[in-house]
Amino acid sequence: MQQRLFLRKAWFWGILIFFLALHLTSIIRITYENVGYVFLNRGLRDFSGDFLPQEWGQRAEIYLQGAVDSPDPRSSAVRGLGLSLALQGKTQDAVASWQTVPEMELELLQLGHHAREGKQYTLAMQWYTWAAAMQTDWRDPIYYTGLTLAEMGQGDVAIPYYEMAVSLEPTSEGVTNDEIYCELAWVYHWLLEPRDPQLALTYYDLALTKNEIFPSIDRCRFKRAELLMWSLHDFERAIEDYEILSQHQPQNVLVVSNLALARYEQTSDLTAAEVSLMALIENFPESPWGYWRLADVYREAGAVNQAREWYERTLLIIPGEPQLQTQLERLEQP
Repeated sequence: MQQRLFLRKAWFWGILIFFLALHLTSIIRITYENVGYVFLNRGLRDFSGDFLPQEWGQRAEIYLQGAVDSPDPRSSAVRGLGLSLALQGKTQDAVASWQTVPEMELELLQLGHHAREGKQYTLAMQWYTWAAAMQTDWRDPIYYTGLTLAEMGQGDVAIPYYEMAVSLEPTSEGVTNDEIYCELAWVYHWLLEPRDPQLALTYYDLALTKNEIFPSIDRCRFKRAELLMWSLHDFERAIEDYEILSQHQPQNVLVVSNLALARYEQTSDLTAAEVSLMALIENFPESPWGYWRLADVYREAGAVNQAREWYERTLLIIPGEPQLQTQLERLEQP
């Protein structure tokens, strides 16, 4: 009887010790991981384009390696270990660690998008660089690196990234050639000095000629319409683009008002322009674009007093707008 009781107690205590040890191992693993992420987050806060925060990466690696080496490590520990290596400039080791995490390259790409949306451009480019290192024939991170540089105003530096991206094979759900051509066009249209409107038009046409749908097709068409109207004075083609856009976006006041101005430039029909823009102003009185484009029409028609009146009305909606001030000053010039 006593022997049975002893065996039962031994069995109970053995099971208890086993579960306590298992629980303790889990606590240690989670603690290592959490401490490692504290150092990772500090390193990312200190990140700049001039240096990698290697010290924080080294500290994080110690703890995250402990978490990875423990029984049944979580994938978050493997992600963190790869990042700690990347922060030390050990990109190949980081990639080797990340290869065990499903779709890690997509996570890195999304982290790049998040940083870019927050205007953390240098950090965004680093996330994209790490994503590209995981899949060297993948165009998306290369394209987004170019896009980030363009958003920073470095169009000349962005061009090689766009060209490299378009040379790689597209994926079924990735960036299309049309999107890349449109962003290349924008660089030549607006970001380079001197600008090259003809080359910009070439790339816009490459993006839009096939009429295939891509996420930014309307934005691309609008940019081409602006180039055609303001830089190349090809009002016929500008009207074609604005008409398509007005069908897609009938509530877009800028599109509809630009269409009215382009039609006036093409036909010199002042009455038609007035009717169209007055109706727009009546329907959207809080938008400046109807007022502004009506002023532009009067200026082109040589009706200086009416142009001045409508520029001044536009200034009531957007006070201090420098382009409007410039237009008013030009009206006073002989």
